[in-house]
Amino acid sequence: MRKLRVLIADDYEQVRSAIIQVLSVDFKIVGVVGDGEQLVDSAISLSPDVIVTDISMPMLSGPEAMKEFRAQGHDIPFVLVSANPFSAEESIRKVRWRLLTNVTQHMS
Repeated sequence: MRKLRVLIADDYEQVRSAIIQVLSVDFKIVGVVGDGEQLVDSAISLSPDVIVTDISMPMLSGPEAMKEFRAQGHDIPFVLVSANPFSAEESIRKVRWRLLTNVTQHMS
């Protein structure tokens, strides 16, 4: 069976190494980058099956990189992760607010 091809993005080397160690057993790691701009460029050139990205990174955050990547017409699944509980909580709040705003607009 073919292993899913994964691109990993995190700005901390130790976190990248830990993600690689955990995922490489069941997935093929096709690229590893350290910021959001590299993530977008590598995702376009490598065309992975899935992207695992830190929420908070330099240049572009994980969600910002995902938005830019999708705006260019690409539709690869993203998994957003964070070793920082505060940045994860803030991102969840932002997503929840956007979802509620969109649902409310569509119901009006």
